[in-house]
Amino acid sequence: MVQEFARWYDSTHENFTGGIISALPCHLTRSGIPGARLLDAPEHSHVQGSPNNEGYDLICIHPDPMRQSGKHVRIQAKSRYATDCDRSFPVKERTFRAFDFLVAVFLNVGQFFRPGGAGERSDPEFYTLPLDFIRQHHNKTSSWEEVQLRGLPVEEYRNERGFELIAKELEIPYPSRDRSDA
Repeated sequence: MVQEFARWYDSTHENFTGGIISALPCHLTRSGIPGARLLDAPEHSHVQGSPNNEGYDLICIHPDPMRQSGKHVRIQAKSRYATDCDRSFPVKERTFRAFDFLVAVFLNVGQFFRPGGAGERSDPEFYTLPLDFIRQHHNKTSSWEEVQLRGLPVEEYRNERGFELIAKELEIPYPSRDRSDA
């Protein structure tokens, strides 16, 4: 899932300055400093959340190492392979205190639940959902304790607009060209 995220984001952004290990979300490297370090990647050899940190998978920090705000954003990631999934994902209420955002990734690799199989692939979709949204739409009466996105107004959280919520939380400005050297 994270590798899909990196490939997608890399293909849509010119200013990508590092791999998924040095930046997640990738646009958090806006200052040009490879940053937004992933603190949970063991040995920085592959991306995997620590099993002892239940409730979040990633930690994002400001990419500028000179900025000593200490602010960080904890992200829980959920993914679904099927294009025809019901647009829901499980999330336990007891984990709410452990993350700030949940990134729901719909990989859309094909039809799994309809007869005929693997057709109708489409681009992955990412929804960066704030904790307040998760609390508001969480169904704790379900045995899965799930959040159902189908039918909800979630366009403001989709792809880059959603990733911008993380950048805003970390006070990372959108990249712009310095006109003084033009």
